[in-house]
Amino acid sequence: MSSKPEDFLPFVFERINVLKAFATHAYNRSITENIVALLQIKKVAEIPDDALLDAKRVLLKQLLQTLVDGHSNEEMYLNIYQIFNDIASNKQLYDILSSEEFFADLFKACLDKDQNKSVAASRIASVLIRMLKGHLGEKKEASSPFMDQEEEDNVVIDEDAQNEVSLEDHDIVKILGKESGIPALLASMATVEAETITL
Repeated sequence: MSSKPEDFLPFVFERINVLKAFATHAYNRSITENIVALLQIKKVAEIPDDALLDAKRVLLKQLLQTLVDGHSNEEMYLNIYQIFNDIASNKQLYDILSSEEFFADLFKACLDKDQNKSVAASRIASVLIRMLKGHLGEKKEASSPFMDQEEEDNVVIDEDAQNEVSLEDHDIVKILGKESGIPALLASMATVEAETITL
């Protein structure tokens, strides 16, 4: 991929079956490293931006499906978690990673009887929820109105309140519903550093 990207990248992104094949072999560390590299690419010559994003959506969905369908493959679970951890800061992928459909499939894996799969899925959810909180925090900060100097001098700022970001109004939480206990789970997972959880 690094030697002739001008040939390799259009070939891969134009062939959905190749992307899906990559995802199904996530037990191989070298393949997962290439998957991360593919997901981080912003532009590919001769491929429109929308088509490139659609191809990445297919790849991410297949990765998640590989996790859901996995059978006691601890290394694969760990590799898939690492992929999502590595790409979570990529704002181009935010709409895909925060979609209702994506989280619904992810929570299936969280509730799986296979403990290693459940832990890996929970780690991915933790990473994505922290990504979601960070994004909502940026939106809140960007929407804050400007004050003139006199108004600013008369305001006492509660830094904790100012930095607090609520997940309650996000579509993901509304779809899952308060009765499921998921909103509380999301809030707690958002405060956990994924690096402290081990398989």
